[in-house]
Amino acid sequence: MPISTFALTMVLTVLSVWALERVEQQRREGQARAAASVVATALDRRAHSYVSYLRAGSLLLGTNKAPTREDFESVAGGLLDDADYHGALGIGWLPLLKPAQLPAYEAHMRALGNPDFAVHPAPAPSDRIVVPISYIADMNERNRPTLGFNAYSEPRRRAVIDQTIARRQLTASGPLSLIMETRVGEWQGFLLYMPVYGQGQTDVPRGFISAPFNAGAFLNSIVVLEKIEDLQIRLFDGAIAPQHLIARAGTEGPAMKAVATQALTLGGRRLLVAVDAPEVGLTRTAWGALVLGTAIALLLALVARIVSRRAEQDRAALLWLREQASIRASLTRELNHRVKNTLANVLSLIALTKRRATGLDEFVEGLQGRIRALSATHDLLTNSEWGPTALRDVVLAEVAPYTRGDDAAVLLSGPDVDLAPNDALSLGLALHELATNASKYGALSVATGRVEVSWSMAGEGVVQVHWQESDGPPVPALRSRGFGTDLIEKIVAHELGHGVQLDFAVAGVRCTLMVPVRAPVAFSIRARQQVAGKAK
Repeated sequence: MPISTFALTMVLTVLSVWALERVEQQRREGQARAAASVVATALDRRAHSYVSYLRAGSLLLGTNKAPTREDFESVAGGLLDDADYHGALGIGWLPLLKPAQLPAYEAHMRALGNPDFAVHPAPAPSDRIVVPISYIADMNERNRPTLGFNAYSEPRRRAVIDQTIARRQLTASGPLSLIMETRVGEWQGFLLYMPVYGQGQTDVPRGFISAPFNAGAFLNSIVVLEKIEDLQIRLFDGAIAPQHLIARAGTEGPAMKAVATQALTLGGRRLLVAVDAPEVGLTRTAWGALVLGTAIALLLALVARIVSRRAEQDRAALLWLREQASIRASLTRELNHRVKNTLANVLSLIALTKRRATGLDEFVEGLQGRIRALSATHDLLTNSEWGPTALRDVVLAEVAPYTRGDDAAVLLSGPDVDLAPNDALSLGLALHELATNASKYGALSVATGRVEVSWSMAGEGVVQVHWQESDGPPVPALRSRGFGTDLIEKIVAHELGHGVQLDFAVAGVRCTLMVPVRAPVAFSIRARQQVAGKAK
């Protein structure tokens, strides 16, 4: 019961912790989805606002056949002054030229006040067009090297320019380095190309307004303005993969997990906003629930252990009381049985002694001797707690006066054998009668007489006891049948369950008795009690 109680309580605790963590996970996922939606919406709003400005600039520049620097700066000035365009690095003007037009165009740009203007790198022989960066808003040392750069010479820019010509509308590039000849990733971002068409021109654009975006600054500005905390925002080009990463912003950590995504389209390109949440362990609430649940489980297990031990002790005490009651009842029945048997034996002795006695003195003497024999055997049984009694002790109790000293008249021999109480009483009576007869008329009545009592196992569960007298007075052939003979041949034989061979030979009386040897637990209550005590 203690283990079951502890296990059940821990299962409930784990389920509670799981439920708390599930709620916390759902809260974090909801927060991440909300952040993804906010970032995507902000990106889309800012980008489309910027695109609207580029469209307006495209229309303005399209009205002039040869846009001047003043025309370009009038378009770029308002955009650069707008604080909502964090991450925008300004705009540039890129005319679309044929390779044959390059020398005249370079001379024209130098004449306009750019003495060092030169298109680089030179177009390849296979190039159909040249797209040099001619004007840059917010000119400074950082972007000065890009002036005159042939955008069509770089593969990624070439691809987006071709797409812009084909789509005839604003087109966004994939991730690329915004300023050439700088460390990769330092100015990682994307470009927007807006085609500029002249009046009545619809097939080939006059040039492009280019808008570079620093993706990291663009994304960071949104995270700061929208107050997004404890989350990491990543912007991907089309799919979530390291090679498609454009920028990241927000909280960074070693264990971040993508929780929510939101897609948006800019310039015909699909961008993906991914929101990452830190992979945290158990929350404080979950830890508290786990510790409290464990403590309660241990306490309940302890209480259950105390209760179960008390119940075990009560069951053991009840079982012991039942056993004691059973033992007392058995002892009472056994005592009643033995008293009845003893009284029956005494009554039989009285009746037989009375019939055989010739006078009161002879009756009293015979009865006293036989009762003393019963008493001696009872003493042996009492000493053995009415348990197994040694056969040798039964024999000694009856012939003890004749086995003392150097001239012992009785010789004993045989193995160690234990007898049941009733069998010991019956054997004791038989030996008493044989010893009494020998002391009066047989071998024990003279100094030279000898009696040999021997026993041996005569089979499984039976011991053969042999009484042999020698060197005594001759046994007369004609003699009267006495009480002892009847006691041995009738009562003792009946009690032992085997016949008795009694022979009054001239050389000496011989008697053979077959005594059963029973298993101790079959007749000993004390033995059963001791076995039960050891089992406890």
